[in-house]
Amino acid sequence: LDEKGWSGTISGRGAGQLLALRFIDGDVPVEPGDEVQTSYIGGTIYPPNIPIGFVSTVEGGGTADPELKVGVQPHVDFTRLDIVIVLLDSGPNLVDAD
Repeated sequence: LDEKGWSGTISGRGAGQLLALRFIDGDVPVEPGDEVQTSYIGGTIYPPNIPIGFVSTVEGGGTADPELKVGVQPHVDFTRLDIVIVLLDSGPNLVDAD
């Protein structure tokens, strides 16, 4: 959603469930199919533009519910990962943890 200029926080909800994208204002035009990727907003340790997944569900919004509830289908099946890379913050640059 960063290409649209919006950001939020994403977290897992357990095996086999959609990721939860939170802290998205209810007036943001989020639609199923929108790509979600990492952003460097706020000095996060993750490099920008790493694909996370696609918006699958959008609920809420409007005056009754000021925050959208967005479900994101991840790009990967976390139960099938064999190798992962851990990124460590080393100041302004990322370095190999070896």
